[in-house]
Amino acid sequence: MLIKSLLTLTLAAVLSTAITAAQAQWIHQTSFSSVEVPRILSYDSELFICANDAGLWKSSDAGQTASQVFANPHSYQIYSICFIGNIGLMSTDEGTYRSTNLGDSWVPVPGMSLTADALLAVDSILIGGSNTGVFRSTDSGISWQSISNADSVSTFCLTSINTVILAGSVEGWYSYRNTMDGIWRSTDLGANWTRSSLPDSIGVTSFAITGNIVFAGTVHGVFRSDDTGYTWEALNTGLANLNVWSLATDGSNLFAGTQGGVFYLRNDSTWQNVSQDLVDTANLKDTLADALAISNGYLVAGVITDNWDITDWGVWRRPLSDFGISSVSQMPTTKSGLRVYPNPLSQSATISFTPEISGYADVSILNLLGVEVAHLFSGEVGAGNHSFTWKPSSLPDGMYECLVRMNGQVETLPVVVAH
Repeated sequence: MLIKSLLTLTLAAVLSTAITAAQAQWIHQTSFSSVEVPRILSYDSELFICANDAGLWKSSDAGQTASQVFANPHSYQIYSICFIGNIGLMSTDEGTYRSTNLGDSWVPVPGMSLTADALLAVDSILIGGSNTGVFRSTDSGISWQSISNADSVSTFCLTSINTVILAGSVEGWYSYRNTMDGIWRSTDLGANWTRSSLPDSIGVTSFAITGNIVFAGTVHGVFRSDDTGYTWEALNTGLANLNVWSLATDGSNLFAGTQGGVFYLRNDSTWQNVSQDLVDTANLKDTLADALAISNGYLVAGVITDNWDITDWGVWRRPLSDFGISSVSQMPTTKSGLRVYPNPLSQSATISFTPEISGYADVSILNLLGVEVAHLFSGEVGAGNHSFTWKPSSLPDGMYECLVRMNGQVETLPVVVAH
């Protein structure tokens, strides 16, 4: 069964084609027509759509159908959402809500008035960021403590890679205040922060991670870091609109939501505008893709237009196959977030996974016969992101399988070697 499924994936990879305008298949989900969608989260094969006045919706089929899980009777602005296991936290302009059943229902956290523009789960700790600083919770969001020396870290977006937390700020650009933007780094779970090399004049709106690479969406385009966010280089060749507000990754494929539609970058080459059929063409230059997510083989976008016609607002989605992305890179993220980048690979790949709890892990590569051809790691790992490099220089081209054993669980992901 394993060999048959892997051969099927190999065939799909061979048959994948390059993107053309004729393949454009943006689909407007009419159930979200005329609705502002500033946040979309893909988590554990589910898609969570923050629709502000229309509440929070949960979908298992990339937004084709969805059920409302938070009615938002007071028309709160929904700022951010994140999960630790089945426990979810959602921040609105009237306080914080909590879920204990993977987002199926939400209740207010008593006494909580934290309004977080960004929420992040790292190990068993929650980090919340706003324009007033950084906050931390060690009890799954029931209570929060302000980090005393982080009140200057104005935060709009958060991410983590390995043991480093990154906070991006756009407050100075957005509000015209005398506030420094850029990216802050913390190596001790948010207790202390230092600036990265990205200039503090650059407003940062979003992050995306694949393997050991971090991408930052900014009002000056997209930047890339290979050293956990310390140094950055611009990645803007072909990016016609540098006002970037959302990012999404699938293997070596990167998508950027801008003030002028959606752009696509494969293997760090040249950006392509893939906004054909996304809203009315006449409105494209005023189209903001405020949110992006990858879910169940689709790219999903939250879109608004800067004109009087709001009928194009809402959720749009498009098959990843339109972009020539094969079934290999469409493989859904496993429960531990097992990813291989790039995939297919020619010289080396970064294998990463993010367990929710600590334990003993074993990482290896198998061929189609189930024989181990590379052993990458054995030992104790903590909760959070871990990455390993694989260089299959002596192996022939073909299909292999990345295997991770941890805490009695086994997770696998197909990998293609093409020298």
